[in-house]
Amino acid sequence: VTAPPPPPSRTPPLRLGLGLRLRVRLSVGVWNSVVRNPPPARGGTMSRIGVLRIRSQMGTWRVKDIDGAMTVRELMDRVATEKSLSLSENERLCASPSGSDPLPLDAGLASLNVKHGDMLYIMLTEENQVAHEEAKAPRKVDADGNVRAQEYADGAGRRGFRPGMLPLRAMKMQWTLTDFLDMDARFVFKMKRQEDAACAGVDMETNVARDFQQALRQTAFQQCRVGYLYGTFTDDNKVKVKCLYEPPQRGTAVDVELLEDPREDTVEKLAALLGLRRVALALTLNLPRSLALTLTPTLILTLTLTL
Repeated sequence: VTAPPPPPSRTPPLRLGLGLRLRVRLSVGVWNSVVRNPPPARGGTMSRIGVLRIRSQMGTWRVKDIDGAMTVRELMDRVATEKSLSLSENERLCASPSGSDPLPLDAGLASLNVKHGDMLYIMLTEENQVAHEEAKAPRKVDADGNVRAQEYADGAGRRGFRPGMLPLRAMKMQWTLTDFLDMDARFVFKMKRQEDAACAGVDMETNVARDFQQALRQTAFQQCRVGYLYGTFTDDNKVKVKCLYEPPQRGTAVDVELLEDPREDTVEKLAALLGLRRVALALTLNLPRSLALTLTPTLILTLTLTL
């Protein structure tokens, strides 16, 4: 009689704790995610950069959704499109504020080690500093009920710093008083006196302007009048007025219009025979002493084109 074989040994099942099972599952999930969707290599040509900042005289612009495969030329084209600029060959993106190291146009941004949040610099010409805002205009409904794109002139009076210009906020996010005054001074034109006077003095006899003044007294000085003064220049840069000629004209209380003069050539020939030339222009205006002299465009053209 043989003894029955011993029963097979049963190895107790491996029981994992809840914490260990969670760690195993998380590790497997992370491993599968890395194997199936590997992250792009840092600095690779297809890496995504994100946001770049472009610094110019107009302030700092943020350009979003930048890809590492984008070239410098493509970035400049995008900035020009978004800001309505017309960039020339001399306006290049640079890595330093001095502008001495322009970036190669055909180089990729990733190959230049451009990273998210980096600052690039560009020096704009004067034409681009007052760039016109053309794109992405809002829409409006015209008198016929048609929906049309709103022209820039419709909103320039409300938002633009000057007609045809961008609003201040679109140029620069933060303005100081000095920056604003410098910008505003570019559109202020002042008439300054010349360094050397063209005439050091005028000598005119009383009877020359007698008839001219008599005609003004008849209208109580309520009508503008123009007269050509003929005379000579002396060696000490002074003028001696010999006679006055009134051309055909139509004057009002604030302006005067010169009419066609059929005797103009005759007057000039006679003055030349007498050794005289047109040296000045006499103009009368009806203004109170408390008011400053204001010249209309017609008067300015009269002064500049008749001498």
